[in-house]
Amino acid sequence: MNRQILLAILLVLTISATAQTKKHSDKDYAKKPYWIQMMDIEGVNYKEVLKAYTIYWKHHSLPEEEADRYIGKGNQAKEKLSKKELKERREGEIMRFQIKKFEHWKIKNESFVKENGNVMTANERLKLIQQNQ
Repeated sequence: MNRQILLAILLVLTISATAQTKKHSDKDYAKKPYWIQMMDIEGVNYKEVLKAYTIYWKHHSLPEEEADRYIGKGNQAKEKLSKKELKERREGEIMRFQIKKFEHWKIKNESFVKENGNVMTANERLKLIQQNQ
C-alpha cells in the first residue's frame, strides 16, 4: 500500500516538473499571456519571461487605465454597462494587475539572474546572502 502511494506521488511530481519545463513558441507567446504563469515558476529563465511578455504585447493592446475611462467623478455612477462591457472591464483590471505584478517581478529578480539566464531559487539566494555576510 505504501509503495503504491509513493509511486503515485513520484508520478505526479514527475508530470508536474515536465509540464513546467515545456518550451513555448513565439506564436504561443503571442496568443496567450504565458508570462503570467512563468513568473510563478521557481528558477524560470528571466530572459524567456521578458520575451514572452514583449511578444504578447506586440499582438495585444494594453488595457486602458481607469483614468482613461472617466472624465469626471459623477460620470461613473450614471454609466450603464452591458454584460460584455463589464466583462471587458474586469478582464482589463485583472490584466493591469498582472502588468504591475510583472514590473515588480522584473525589478525584484533582475539582480538574481544567473549566467544561464535562470532566476536563482530561494535556496540559492539564501546561500548568496549568507556568503556575503
